[in-house]
Amino acid sequence: MKILQGTIFLVLLIGSTRTSAQFGKNVEKHQFKINLLFPGLEYEMGVGENSTLNFKAGLQYGLDPNALDPFSQIDLFSAFTAQYRYYHNLERRFRKNKMAYGNSGNYIALATTLFTQSPIKNTVETSPFGAIGPVYGWQRSISAGLSINTELGAGYYLGNFSGGIYPTFTLTLGWIIGEKRWCVGK
Repeated sequence: MKILQGTIFLVLLIGSTRTSAQFGKNVEKHQFKINLLFPGLEYEMGVGENSTLNFKAGLQYGLDPNALDPFSQIDLFSAFTAQYRYYHNLERRFRKNKMAYGNSGNYIALATTLFTQSPIKNTVETSPFGAIGPVYGWQRSISAGLSINTELGAGYYLGNFSGGIYPTFTLTLGWIIGEKRWCVGK
């Protein structure tokens, strides 16, 4: 668990050092979302020309690495996720006259997720655990405020069990709240 805590600290430290940099034209300065598929909140903050810090808190499905066969035990947990995202295709989207509103682009990220002690779906008691690893994501938003995001990657799961690497997948349907045009650029 100390490795996971250290990684979260490192992600936050990298983001805080980048926040003093001048904002570029490609990402939103601030973006708040309400997740509609699984209740939760999300905040994404621009920290560079093409990079953001993203924080999510809410309900999330996840593998239960405490189970004998983690793939057979998928539960609904309360979770907190922190990511450092780098959007690699925003310039190309601008060249093709496509919008990048709401950070509509493809990204690579380092994702860290902490899962709560008790799963909501089952009555099985588990210890808190977390996962860290790289993900590749695809996010699109429309000016009306609807946003969809998918991520695929791998995570090293840590906790009171022998750790292991498992696939990760996220699907989020969200509603951008607040002012809809914070993007510094196009």
